[in-house]
Amino acid sequence: MENNNNNNNQLAPHEAAELHEIISGGVLGYKKLQAAMPMVKDAELKTFIEESISGIKVELDEMQNLMNTLQG
Repeated sequence: MENNNNNNNQLAPHEAAELHEIISGGVLGYKKLQAAMPMVKDAELKTFIEESISGIKVELDEMQNLMNTLQG
């Protein structure tokens, strides 16, 4: 089946908008977790949040790199 895009490695406008929305939501969650850290007293919860923050950062970086690569 033939694709309407000349380059299969580019995002369609609606795909770019959706990916941008996902990244924005992830950044918001990342910032909220960082803001909550000073209030957390439980060591186990603090470790969990720190690991979550690290994982979110990696995922956000990967999505941003993908978006940059596909947009040229």
